[in-house]
Amino acid sequence: MLDIYSLWSGQVINYDKSSIHFSPKVDKDECDSLAAILGVQRMRMSDKYLGHYLLLPKSRIVSFDGLISKIPTRLKGWKRDNLSHAGCLQLIQSTLASIPIYYMAAYLLPKGVLEKILCIQRNFWWKKSEERHRLIFTAWSKFYKPKEDGGLGIQTPEKVNVSLVMKMAWRFLTQPQALWCQLLSAKYLRTESYWTEKKYWNSSPIWSSLCSVRNYMKEGTCWCVGDGHKIKIWTDPWVPNLPGFRVSGISDAGIKI
Repeated sequence: MLDIYSLWSGQVINYDKSSIHFSPKVDKDECDSLAAILGVQRMRMSDKYLGHYLLLPKSRIVSFDGLISKIPTRLKGWKRDNLSHAGCLQLIQSTLASIPIYYMAAYLLPKGVLEKILCIQRNFWWKKSEERHRLIFTAWSKFYKPKEDGGLGIQTPEKVNVSLVMKMAWRFLTQPQALWCQLLSAKYLRTESYWTEKKYWNSSPIWSSLCSVRNYMKEGTCWCVGDGHKIKIWTDPWVPNLPGFRVSGISDAGIKI
């Protein structure tokens, strides 16, 4: 089958870089036999693809150790002691904040990981290290305020993470024909609605993240009415000029739609 795929697509499979993963319920001898027939190795917990663990460890925080260790590595070449606060701010916004973007766009990072990223940003700004401690007079929360409000306009990692996952959720809703959308829908959508589907304990990190941002999405999402056969009049958001886009009762019946 794989040879036929290669013949038709023109893509040659690199068996040295290929691996296979089996469900825990599959017998070990059968797993070894199938891997030998295919000529590939069995996937290990430490295997990565594009920087991501393919099999997440039991501790989700541990799975992002590579990301946390990457940020200080980028800092070693910067002589922060010779930088002004304006220079530190520029590097935080252009480099430090951009390193975890690739991970944030795929799923919600654990709060412990976000706290570590915040700690690295704070220490870089205040030029703190294990050998040097400084007295700090300003709360870091003030730095997140817009510049016109007296802050520095630094974006919080948590809000950036949520906004990127919301963008992915929007693509899931508006591009149902995309292959990744069809895959998630076939596996997790047991009803027709993304908004009412439950988040199961064994869901993938991507699907769990998509479900976690639904409450944020609901605040600004409204149906574009077509034939209306999927819209529930009293519960779904479908009236643009009403608060929350929902019909709340008889008192709203006189509003023109």
